[in-house]
Amino acid sequence: IDSGFSNWKKGKERLKSHDSSEFHRECKLKVSHFMRAAPISHQISDNLKKTQKLRAECLIEQLECIKLLARNGQAFRNVQEEEGNLAQQLANSARHIPFMRTYLKESHYTSHDIVSEMIALM
Repeated sequence: IDSGFSNWKKGKERLKSHDSSEFHRECKLKVSHFMRAAPISHQISDNLKKTQKLRAECLIEQLECIKLLARNGQAFRNVQEEEGNLAQQLANSARHIPFMRTYLKESHYTSHDIVSEMIALM
């Protein structure tokens, strides 16, 4: 719509033509999609729940790796951190669990203190 109108006698006709215009139909469609969409707070909450679930799966996998190494009496670390048994086990797990790579990059759960605390809690 480019401009309004000054002749109100033709207002009814103009409103009918606007109502049947492509622009009006497109706007109505966009509004209906917007109204059906979940609120942003729900979308954020759902995303947070998914992330928490993925992190929990990764933490459980990490605990399984720690339990395996502890049960077998194997060293967790090496002089080179990335060459240690725990790092290798977690890297192997990352091949099967896609989110594990992100989890390992973002988290500090592989630090010496935290791993020691996990062992103490087992």
